[in-house]
Amino acid sequence: MENTGLRAGTEVRSLRWRDIEFAETTEGQKYIRVAVPSSGKSRRPKQAIGRFTARRALERMRQRRTDNVDADDYIVCHRHGAPAQHFREIFDAVIEEAGVKYHLDGDRKIKYTPYCLRHTCITFRLRYTKNLNLLSLARQCGTSLAMIESNYDATLPEEHLDEFL
Repeated sequence: MENTGLRAGTEVRSLRWRDIEFAETTEGQKYIRVAVPSSGKSRRPKQAIGRFTARRALERMRQRRTDNVDADDYIVCHRHGAPAQHFREIFDAVIEEAGVKYHLDGDRKIKYTPYCLRHTCITFRLRYTKNLNLLSLARQCGTSLAMIESNYDATLPEEHLDEFL
């Protein structure tokens, strides 16, 4: 999710293997193309691009599974194949096992949520992508330019020195 900007509850939870295309650019750069079902916030189908790390994670997940890897099977599912209804429980178990359940904000401990992955995706694209087209980012994440500008862009002018000099 961190490498696509998709919403955990409404978009990722409804993904099936048929919605994922393992693709490659003409230069050989690997990525995934995700056909996001219309269950998302906008209720319209959309397409998202996942970076190489998203592709690698899905490839590993598919290799480790012994079942639930057919085209119509859900990606995020229970052992018996039913889609996960409460993604937060799965997320909480994973981050607790990894030992990263909280982050510090000053003196406060704040619990990570699945939405943090979407926020990280957008923030990292803003910080680390040179000459980023904000409209493309908004379309990728199914949000508006106004939402990105008001809620996500916490970058500092110094982080964009190459654009100003």
